Amino acid sequence: MMKLQGRRAGFLIAWALALLMLAGAAPVALAQGGPYAQRIQFPPGATGVTVDGHLNSGQGARYVLWARAGQTMTIQAWSDQQLVFVAIHRANGRLLGTTGGGQSWQGMLPADGDYYVTISTSAMGAGTDYSLRIDIISGPAPAPDAQPERIQFAPGSTSTAVSGTMPLGSRKQYVLRALAGQVIDIQSWGVGAYRYALQTPGGAVLGEAAGGQSFFRTLPATGDYLITLQTQEGTWGPIRYGLLVTITSTTPPPTPTPVPSPTVQEIRFPPGTTNTTVWGTVSSSQPQAYRLAARRGQMMTVQLRTEQGVPARVTIATDRGIFLGAANQGESWQGILPGTQDYFLTVQGPADAASANYALFVDIR
Repeated sequence: MMKLQGRRAGFLIAWALALLMLAGAAPVALAQGGPYAQRIQFPPGATGVTVDGHLNSGQGARYVLWARAGQTMTIQAWSDQQLVFVAIHRANGRLLGTTGGGQSWQGMLPADGDYYVTISTSAMGAGTDYSLRIDIISGPAPAPDAQPERIQFAPGSTSTAVSGTMPLGSRKQYVLRALAGQVIDIQSWGVGAYRYALQTPGGAVLGEAAGGQSFFRTLPATGDYLITLQTQEGTWGPIRYGLLVTITSTTPPPTPTPVPSPTVQEIRFPPGTTNTTVWGTVSSSQPQAYRLAARRGQMMTVQLRTEQGVPARVTIATDRGIFLGAANQGESWQGILPGTQDYFLTVQGPADAASANYALFVDIR
């Protein structure tokens, strides 16, 4: 029994060492290609191919094939005697995945180009015959770019936030109108690799930045400015993004009419929950504000309801007063939060009624 356990432990250690060798030492040679990589060509009209071969103990074989971004590759290997190990790399040496004999690996390819598949055996044991099956299936044709979504600012506000998701290999565009001499400030966040660029009304690129970085420029002309977001190589699956866009003028704004400062209440979620509902009464002369703490990248959902549908409005802002969005009675607002900080929700009552009873639902996850 002890001997069997020792052989099994040695086998598992050898398998682990082989995977580490494929994931670590192999990428340098794979990136160089060379005579050791056999080119695989699919028969006309075929989506898969099977190659057969023989490996001596501790020996490996390399194959290379070309594929497109967005295609799905599936790889499976079988062997007669001892277990084989398979690793998949990009041409730049980046490891995409590994698998063992009798198992399969599947992944969506991030870019057009060559992909390298290495199959090898452990130095412990005899050689073996093997079969390697490679299938590549094209994904759906990319949809044509939709018309840019127009960014609108709430009355009296200089900031607004937009957020969403982008599939791999896609882009998203926004357009907003601004005046010559105004200053645009874009803050970005999200999950996944992307870049965004700003174009002038004439089509010239004013500048660009990576997701997670900020962008600050003085605008040279009056007209529509285009913001284009584009996913980057190395991203797997859809990315989540958010932009906080602020437009300010070089001239000082007029002094606003003083309004009563709202009272501030703290919102705390019950233990183990992600949402809560608060109730209150609000009027146009005395708004009600709430404060709650949240983390960057979390998704916040806010919904306001009043008795008998009396008109009311809730606004969402950062602790620096940057406007993120708003929702009227019966509507919902949802957005990805740009930072780890306090957020303020302010409920404003109707202008033509004395007061309104309301329920404010807040969810963060």
